[in-house]
Amino acid sequence: MDDENPVRRDSGIGLGGLIILALISWFIYGHFHKDYSKPWFSGNQAVRLCKEPYYTNDSCYRVTANSDGSEINSILFPNNGYISVAFDSCDKAASIESVDRFCEVEDPQNGDTYQVLPLNDRY
Repeated sequence: MDDENPVRRDSGIGLGGLIILALISWFIYGHFHKDYSKPWFSGNQAVRLCKEPYYTNDSCYRVTANSDGSEINSILFPNNGYISVAFDSCDKAASIESVDRFCEVEDPQNGDTYQVLPLNDRY
């Protein structure tokens, strides 16, 4: 018997197991994690538009927004007016809000800012 160099077997998951576990975790996180940094729609979508600062829904309008999926390009009003958006940023809404996300857009002509929100039961 050769006790000086016994064959050692590792019963752990090993490097291959760690790689597989990391890939599965990455897939699950990417599949179920929402990306709040981009608009939630692509194409034309009915949304709620609220001029900032706003404190009640009296400052909000139902309009159509146009997005390419990575940014909001324009806001279309029912009276055929529009805003060609100069800047947008999207984020997760506070948990006390009635929606889970919003985007902020700026009108380049006058510098006004608006929040773009998904439509909900209240509006």
